[in-house]
Amino acid sequence: MNDSRGSLWRKWDLHIHAPGTKKNDQYSTQKSTEDVLDLYCDKIEQSDVVVFGITDYFSADSYFAFLKRFKERYPDSKKVFFPNVVKGGVKPDQCGGVKVGQ
Repeated sequence: MNDSRGSLWRKWDLHIHAPGTKKNDQYSTQKSTEDVLDLYCDKIEQSDVVVFGITDYFSADSYFAFLKRFKERYPDSKKVFFPNVVKGGVKPDQCGGVKVGQ
């Protein structure tokens, strides 16, 4: 990311949810989960945002599922991803049966 012009502003979005997110998955459609994830990956790659935080509640499952699929579809992408795990704000029983502290 070195540039002869000096510092550059880049867009980061550190709180986005991927298909399969635990609390409020609004990606459900008539399409298969695989199709929805493919479309999500396509939108991420087409975006001018370069760094993303993939957010979920009490787990990084959706981050790892997304990352695997994204790297299969775009192995040469320059996008950067971080897991973003939320541990508060909701009751564990509202998160798809994830049990916390057990």
